[in-house]
Amino acid sequence: MAITVPTTGTTDWDVPLNAVLNELDRRLVEVSFNVTEYGAVGDGTTDDTTAIQAAIDAAALNGGGTVYLPPTSGGYLLDSDALTVTTSGITLKGSGGSATKLILGPNFTGATMVNITATNCGVLDLWFEGDSTTTTTNPVADAVRAIGVRRTRINRCTFYYINGWAIQLQSTSASSVTNPRGSQIGQVYLNSCAAGVRLLGDAAQNQQMNVSITDFQAAFTGVDAGGSANLDVILIEDAWDVLIENAIAWMGNTSGTGSSLHILGNCAAAFITNFDGLGSEDGPCVLIESDAGGFPQNVQITGGVIQQGTIGMQVTGTARHIRVTTSRILNNQSHGISIENTENPVYLHNLFFSLNGQGASGNNYDINWTGTAEGAVSNCYFASPITSVGVAGVQQSVNITAGLDVAFNTVKFAGTGSASTNWFTNLPDAVLVANSRFNFRTRVDYAAQIACQPALAADISLSSNVNASTFDHFRLLGDGDMEWGPGTGARDTNLYRNGANQLKTDDTFLAGAGIGVGNSAAATTPGTVTDRIEVFDAAGASLGFLAVYDTIT
Repeated sequence: MAITVPTTGTTDWDVPLNAVLNELDRRLVEVSFNVTEYGAVGDGTTDDTTAIQAAIDAAALNGGGTVYLPPTSGGYLLDSDALTVTTSGITLKGSGGSATKLILGPNFTGATMVNITATNCGVLDLWFEGDSTTTTTNPVADAVRAIGVRRTRINRCTFYYINGWAIQLQSTSASSVTNPRGSQIGQVYLNSCAAGVRLLGDAAQNQQMNVSITDFQAAFTGVDAGGSANLDVILIEDAWDVLIENAIAWMGNTSGTGSSLHILGNCAAAFITNFDGLGSEDGPCVLIESDAGGFPQNVQITGGVIQQGTIGMQVTGTARHIRVTTSRILNNQSHGISIENTENPVYLHNLFFSLNGQGASGNNYDINWTGTAEGAVSNCYFASPITSVGVAGVQQSVNITAGLDVAFNTVKFAGTGSASTNWFTNLPDAVLVANSRFNFRTRVDYAAQIACQPALAADISLSSNVNASTFDHFRLLGDGDMEWGPGTGARDTNLYRNGANQLKTDDTFLAGAGIGVGNSAAATTPGTVTDRIEVFDAAGASLGFLAVYDTIT
């Protein structure tokens, strides 16, 4: 394009002027450390490693700058060792889309295609690709790795057939100046890679990583063999303060035992918003777990889908303060969510469970709460079909360890075959023990909201006491009888059905402080009779009528 400066009197002068400025900007980028000027060919067969590294080194001598990789028909082949960025302020930039490719050749021996060891560097508008479309036949190597540096920017990049992590950001020690604080990963797409993004901190540092991942998409991630087998789409390991927003993290259905989202070790304040996780059928879709370095805490997943894993979400070890809200949990092989951790609390809110237990093996549950962590389940809808063992579906909606302080508030059970007898295992023990709180206020699609069916008439259907009581204050028995007591001895008041249309108590019935009904009750006060109460003996025989008066004189 020729550069023509607008002359005096030019109509709409801003249009040609803007075109001139854009062209000057493009040429300045190309002229400054254009890799083709340092010998890069970009035909896809010539090893361009040395030429591109020469452009990077020239930028380093300049104190930083943009190393530009212009569009080519074949791509820039890296067939020997890594490109290394050791000077602050250097950005590797392509032309976006598939116009500028870095291709990992079969003779590559490095650990990563681009290795960044300086602050304030970036990788923009580049396409990283393995030479073979069979991921596991490519050399085991990451695409981009930034180690011990801050403020790395990786934006608008694409990754295909990488037999390692597409992106790794790492701390190198417990020092706060060697973590990736301030780094950003945005508008990244990867397909058919062994792993996605790894944020690796230091278990001893207890300091903020402050990394954000936005507008991230991954498809067919994970491999089940070779040096990069069983890795994750997103791994947050010993890293504090991580924000993930608008992430699609999909694995292949048989692509190893990794997870779509894995939060491991000493992690704090991980906030994930709008997350679409599709796990492998051989590993949990979302895994939150502690290790020798520490435990995850204050983890929040808000909005999205968790599906296809062996388990939808698994929480183990000493992970604590876990919240999952406004999400769908569906099509997982066994449990929808499995709470196995020992620390408090876990909150599950506004979740929709559907079609879990697809592995056709039992026992499967929408929620399997077997750890000792306390917590709450609220505004949740359980729609997985209730089936027999060995048939796809869940065998009961919720399995919960008896005695846990877990509150269920405003939940609905509506899966095919759902009935009150298969909402919970251990009912009533897991539900009605002291310190458990259950509130079924929602409308259901069948007549009974809660039905308890004890084996014998004298078995307890419902009981209640206070924490310091030795005995129950109230019991409802299987045949409908009710018993009350002071909590310090056996229940000494009973109320039950005596026969058709007859309510019976073992002794005197007292209402308020002045009306008593018993075997020897009599009416002796004169006045105007307005109504009467018939009195029966213990055998049910009438003793006459008790008069009730308007006034007492």
